Amino acid sequence: MMRRAFSLAAALMLGAAMPNMAHAAPDNTLGTALLSARIADDGAVIGSSGLEFVSHTATGHYALVFGRRFGDCQPVATPISSNVAVTVRIAAIVDAANQSSLGLVFNRISDGAQIDTAFSVVVFCPK
Repeated sequence: MMRRAFSLAAALMLGAAMPNMAHAAPDNTLGTALLSARIADDGAVIGSSGLEFVSHTATGHYALVFGRRFGDCQPVATPISSNVAVTVRIAAIVDAANQSSLGLVFNRISDGAQIDTAFSVVVFCPK
């Protein structure tokens, strides 16, 4: 218990000493998640915000187009699989005039084979 109290006190002091370190966005806020998508293993859209188009281009390969440039945004992709351990790699990010495309590749951990899987993507951007 004392160790936990010390850790909390140290974290609070560190936050007070470096208040700007807690802000990730250039506008001195924590930013916001503006774009998201939940995609089925066959490439069908389960739900989304800001997604304009998705394509299942090959086994384990997906391309998503969002209606905003990513610029200084950070995309995060997470496989949704309960039966197989899967890794995800962001293969490409391409900014165009008023949109960005994101290429993702999923591989099975056990043998490295590319695999279709459902997944979620959230794109965190500053305001």
